[in-house]
Amino acid sequence: MPQGPRRFPVPFEVLLQSSTDLLSVHRRDGSVVYANAATKTLLGITPEEFVRGNPFRLVHPDDRHALIAQMAELGRRPGAVQAFALRARHADGSYRDLEVLARNGLDDPDLQGVLLSTRDVTDRARAEATLRASESRHRQLVEGVPIGLAVVDRDGLLRFANPCAQGVVGVELVDLLGRTVTDFLHPDDRDRCAEAVRLALVDRVVPGAAEYQLVRPDGVDCVVASTPMPYEWEGAPAALLMLQDVTALHRAERQRVEAADRLSRILDATADGIVGIDHEGRITFMNPAAARTLGLDAQAVLGLDGHALYHHSRADGSPYPEAECPAVQAMRSGRSAEVSDEVLWRSDGTPVPVEYRATPLPANPAPGAVLTFHDISERVRARERLTQVAAFQRAVLDALPSLTAVVDQHGVIVAVNQAWTRHAEDRGGDPALCGVGVPFLGVCDAAGGEFRAGAQAAATGLRALLAGERETHEQDVPCRQPDGSTAHFSLLMVPLRGVPQGGVVIAYTDITARKQLEVDAAHRATHDVLTGLPNRTLLLERLEHALETRGEPAIALLFLDLDGFKLVNDGYGHEAGDTVLTQLADRLRHHVRPSDTVARLSGDEFVVLCEQLGHPTEAHVLAERLIAAVGQPFAITSTTVSLGVSIGIAVASEPHTGPDALLRAADQAMFDAKARGRNRFTVYDAGVHGRHHVRLEQAMALRRLVDDDDLLVHYQPVVDLRTGELRGAEALLRWRGEVRLPDTATAISLGEEIGLIGRIGRFVLREAISQAATFRRPDGTPLPVAVNLAPQQLDRRLVGLVEQAAEAAGYPLSSVTLELTERTVMSDPRLAVEVLQALRDRGVRIALDDFGVGYSSLAALNSLPLDVLKIDAGFVRGLGAGGQDGRIITAIVELARVLGLEIVAEGIEHQEQRDRLIELGCETGQGWLYSKARPAEVLRRLSA
Repeated sequence: MPQGPRRFPVPFEVLLQSSTDLLSVHRRDGSVVYANAATKTLLGITPEEFVRGNPFRLVHPDDRHALIAQMAELGRRPGAVQAFALRARHADGSYRDLEVLARNGLDDPDLQGVLLSTRDVTDRARAEATLRASESRHRQLVEGVPIGLAVVDRDGLLRFANPCAQGVVGVELVDLLGRTVTDFLHPDDRDRCAEAVRLALVDRVVPGAAEYQLVRPDGVDCVVASTPMPYEWEGAPAALLMLQDVTALHRAERQRVEAADRLSRILDATADGIVGIDHEGRITFMNPAAARTLGLDAQAVLGLDGHALYHHSRADGSPYPEAECPAVQAMRSGRSAEVSDEVLWRSDGTPVPVEYRATPLPANPAPGAVLTFHDISERVRARERLTQVAAFQRAVLDALPSLTAVVDQHGVIVAVNQAWTRHAEDRGGDPALCGVGVPFLGVCDAAGGEFRAGAQAAATGLRALLAGERETHEQDVPCRQPDGSTAHFSLLMVPLRGVPQGGVVIAYTDITARKQLEVDAAHRATHDVLTGLPNRTLLLERLEHALETRGEPAIALLFLDLDGFKLVNDGYGHEAGDTVLTQLADRLRHHVRPSDTVARLSGDEFVVLCEQLGHPTEAHVLAERLIAAVGQPFAITSTTVSLGVSIGIAVASEPHTGPDALLRAADQAMFDAKARGRNRFTVYDAGVHGRHHVRLEQAMALRRLVDDDDLLVHYQPVVDLRTGELRGAEALLRWRGEVRLPDTATAISLGEEIGLIGRIGRFVLREAISQAATFRRPDGTPLPVAVNLAPQQLDRRLVGLVEQAAEAAGYPLSSVTLELTERTVMSDPRLAVEVLQALRDRGVRIALDDFGVGYSSLAALNSLPLDVLKIDAGFVRGLGAGGQDGRIITAIVELARVLGLEIVAEGIEHQEQRDRLIELGCETGQGWLYSKARPAEVLRRLSA
C-alpha cells in the first residue's frame, strides 16, 4: 500500500483539487493512490482518510457486490469507460446516491490506474422519484378523463388506453394492448389513419383531427374522431391519440333536414337546455328549458355573447378565457366537445352544475354550434353523498384490525383494507397473490405443500357461500411467514347482504398468540417447566400405552434419585440446584435410546421408561451408564459439584402389571439402593417389597403413637462401677400398647424417614427435663439426666428449646446432658460447634454417644465442645472374648484422658465386663447388669 496519496504536477493538481466531482485513482488490487478534495463534500472525509481506507466499505451492502464485479470487468478492458450508479455512506451516517464514470488507465503510463469520476446525484434521484410520483398522478388523471386517450409506441402498437378509449372502441384493455390502431378500423380508413399516426410518431407533428369508421366487436357502427399528437412513452417516441365517438353527430346530421320541424317542437319540450351560437359566439337560439335553468328571457338574449353571459367563470369562480371554452372551441374547430362536469351561471350569479355537449354547426348558411346541457345538481349532490358514504365505508374497512378483503360473485378480489395491504407488503407485496383483481379462488386452488388442505377447505367454503348454500364459513389457517415461522389465522367468510351482484367478505384474524398459549398450556400440562421433560402425567400415559401394546420385548422402569442433592440446595441455593437438574436432564437425554422416555417426577426424582428391550439385563447396562454419567462433575456458578445417583429398576413381568404398581416397584427398588450404600442400582425384589410393606406398617403405627400421645420416656440408670452409686440416668423413648415396633432404634429411624423425629425429639426433651426435676439424690441435689438428640434437632432453635424446658421445670441446665452421635455432629460440623458451644456456655453438658463406630476425625473431635465420651455397647460386649476390644477401649479411655473428658460405658450385662472396664480405667457405665430402662416413678424411688 502507498504511504500517502499520489501527487500530480502543480497545474494539474490545482485543477483536480478544484473539481466538484470526486476524482480518484485506483490500482488493480482496489487500493486508492489518489483522491481530490471533493471527498470532503461527497463523503465527509479527507482525501487522506479516503486513500488510507477501503473505499468499498463505504458502498451500500446491496451495491457492493455489483461494484466489485463491474470494476473487475473494467480492469480486463484497457482503455474502456463505464458508468454505473451506487450508494455510499457519508460520514454523518446517511447514504448518498452517486453516479460514477470509470476509465481503465491501468496501461496508461501517466495514470497507471483506474480513474473514477464520482458525482453526488442524491438530489437528482429524489427529483426523479418525485417525477415518478407526478407521473403516477398524471396517469390517474388520464384514466379518469372523459376523453378517450391511447398511446401508440414507435412500433405502432397500442401501449395504453384509458377507460373512455376502451368504451369508444368497445374492447377491453387486455384485448387492446399489443395491437395496432388500424386493427379496429374499416379497411378504407386504415391507410389514412396509419399515415396520421406516422406523422406524429416519426415527423413529430400534429396532423390534425380526423374521423374514422370503427369496426366494433358488437357490430355497432361507430365513427371516432382522432387527433394523434407527438408523445413519449417510457423514454421513447410515441403518439398520443385523443379519441371521441362522433357517431351520434353523424347520425344527427343525416337526419337533421328531415327532422327539422319535429326537432323544433322537441327542443321546446325537452328538459335539457339547448343554446345555439353563431361563429362569433352570439346566441342564436335558446329553448325554454335553457332559459328556465339560466334564469333568462329566451328572446331577450338573442344576439348576446353566450360565453360572457353564462360561461364566463370556472367552477371555482376564476376567469374562464373564451379561447378555452369547449363550446366556443367546438364551434370554431368544427369538432364536437362533451363535458361531463362543468358549471354555467344563472342571471342571479349562482352556479349551475351541468354536463353539456357542444356540437359545431355546418357553415351553411353560417357556422355556429349548438350547446346542449343538463342540470346535474341532483347528480352532483348524490355523487357527493356517494363519495362520503364510500369514504366512510373505506374508513370502516381500514379500521378493521383483521386482514379483510371483499370478493365479487366470481371470487375475484375487489377491495382490501390497510391491514390486508400491510400484511401483503410484509410478505413481499406480490399483487399477483393477494391484490385487487386477483381471483381468490384461483389462489386457493393453486396452493400446494403443507397448506394445500387448508386452502382447499377455504375454496370449498367460498364456493358454497357464493352459491347461497351456506350462511358462513369459519376455519383456522396456518400461514408461512417471511422469516420461516408459521402464523395462525382464524378465517371467517360471510356473504354480502343487500348487494344485487353478490359477493363475500373475507376476514383473517391473527390468532398466533392464542395458538401459542394453547400449545404452551398443553405442553405445561404434560411436561416439567424446568427441564422440559415429560411429567408424571405424560409418563403414566406412555407407560400405560406401552403395557397395553407390549409383546415379547421387555419393558423396564428406572427410578433415579440424586444422592446428596439437598446439600447443593442448602449450600449453594435453589438456583444452583435448578442448574444441576437441568444439566442432569440433558445427560439423561443423551445417554438413553431415542425410543426411551425420560421424565421428571418431582424434586430430584427422574424416571426412564425403556420399551422394546431385547433382554431385561439391558436395563442394568443402561443403569450403569447413567450412574457413570451422573458421576461427572456438575458446573454451578464458579465451581463444580459431584453427586451420585441411586437407581431402582422394575421390569414388567406380570401380564396385568399396572403403571402405578410398576412405578411403585421401581421407587421401592430405588430406596433399597439407597439403603445399600447409594450410587448404585437395585432391581425390584418381591421379598424386599414385603419388608418395605412391613416397614410401612411400622411407620403408620409410629405416626398413630405420636398423634395419640402414646409416647413414654423411661430412664436407664448410670452408675459408679466401683461403688454402684447412682450417678445419673439416660432418657429413652418408649410407648404404650402393643404395636409393631421392634425396638427404639427402629422407631427413631422411622421417625427420621417420615419427618416425625422433630416432634418425637421435642417430646422426649421436654418430658425428660420435666420428670428429672422430681429425681433427687439422697443429699437433695438434682439427679443429672441425659437426653439423646437426632440430627434434625441440631439447629439454632435447640438452645431456646432447652432453656424453656429447664426454666418451666425448675431444673438446672448444669444437670442436663445432651447426647449426640458422630453422624449427627458430622452432618454439619460448623453448625454443630456453634450450637453445642452455645449450650455449653449455658451449663449444659455434651456427650458423644456410640463413640468408636462413627467416622469423625481426631481433629474434628478436638474442635467439639464435649464433656463425655460414651463407649459403644458393641465394644463392651466383646470384652473377655479375645482382648481385641479391650485394646480399643484402652485407646478410647486414653484419648478421653488426654482431652479431659469423662468416660461412660454402655451395654454392661455381666460382672466380668464391669471388672474389665474398671481395670481399663473406665469407672462409669450403664446396662442391664444394673437395670433396664425404667419408668419415672421407679427411678424416683431408686434415687431417693
